[in-house]
Amino acid sequence: MVSLLRALEAFAQRQLFKQYKIKTWDVQPEQLPRALQETCRSCWLEDLDGKYKLPMQAQFRALAGLGDQMGQDFLREWPTMKPLLDAANQAILGHGFEPVKAERVQQLYDVVVRLSGVHEAALPKFPGLAP
Repeated sequence: MVSLLRALEAFAQRQLFKQYKIKTWDVQPEQLPRALQETCRSCWLEDLDGKYKLPMQAQFRALAGLGDQMGQDFLREWPTMKPLLDAANQAILGHGFEPVKAERVQQLYDVVVRLSGVHEAALPKFPGLAP
């Protein structure tokens, strides 16, 4: 699930930089939609290097606020995604100790494929192990 979340975040980061020249690891609050600027100033300042860094959900909220279809699709999918992200967060490779059910991984995979616009046929196929 961690890889799926990273892939989803990478799509948002790419879109923000390619279309809007926004670096999510060094964003200027003025680059963001007005509704996110104050939250950026008060919540996303990294005290070690003094840069504003957008978390994944904020990246998609920024895209939506900029009128980008990917961000709008993310907000539409949010009710489906929220429990999946919570499951990933509680997973052993997240911050918890809960095993992740295969159907949760498949559901998140399906959402990531929809949001990214990637066609499954374009994804690499890995050989399966024989029983």
